[in-house]
Amino acid sequence: MTGTKKSGLGRGLSSLIPTSQTEEENNLDGNQRVLRSMVDASFELIAEHHEVSLAAYLHAPVGEEPMFFLHRPVFSTLTPTTAFRLFHQVAQLSNAATSIGPFALEEWNGIYLRSSGEHSDGIHLFARTGEGYDPETVNAIARVNNAASSVVHQVESVHESNDLPPVRLVVEVEDAKTTVEATITAPNGSLRQGRGSAILAEEAVIRAILDAMGTALRFETFSDVPVDNGRAILTTLSESNGTPRFGLATGGADNLSTAASSALRALR
Repeated sequence: MTGTKKSGLGRGLSSLIPTSQTEEENNLDGNQRVLRSMVDASFELIAEHHEVSLAAYLHAPVGEEPMFFLHRPVFSTLTPTTAFRLFHQVAQLSNAATSIGPFALEEWNGIYLRSSGEHSDGIHLFARTGEGYDPETVNAIARVNNAASSVVHQVESVHESNDLPPVRLVVEVEDAKTTVEATITAPNGSLRQGRGSAILAEEAVIRAILDAMGTALRFETFSDVPVDNGRAILTTLSESNGTPRFGLATGGADNLSTAASSALRALR
């Protein structure tokens, strides 16, 4: 169970990775810290564009204890009665038959959204004080939340790479620019090749993957995520309407292979 409230907004989810450390965060294992970073960032991504006075998320990994995140308001401001009603509301909505719908709790009116991945399920609550969200706002929140939750549900498989196609990278460095040629082996054995150039080698890899896959998605940015005994890279892409797409992968010293894996996850 965790409660956070952070400030500072940026471009895309990957620019919102929290850097503050707390005693509770120090007691989390690697996957839990990555999960907390992703959930906190997804909350901020919604709050950047919409009025949110209640933001909560219940993450339920398969075969493990669920984790509850409260972003707004902070736990210390809740009365015992309000806290009990909130937990009860989350429990009820987690059994709802629909994946999205309205809810009301005390002075809050908003929406809940269910999400799922291969290894976990979740339920997200967003609300504001007073009048609820209009249909256009509901659609906008749902669109961004669906994109953000996709990376939240990647956390349990972040250390796995056997679900991704093999990639061969050829790197050329000239002056301050890195050019990468990526060759991706499809499940049927066919090869797809692409090239990408950038000042940062990781960005060049991601651009080469996008070129090889022939996608219309645009590269936005990438960033590091703190994990135990390695490095995680979060890639942010965007669709033509601005909806973000995210991919998360971890690795050891081979940053370029990790960047390639994160780009492939964002394309799935």
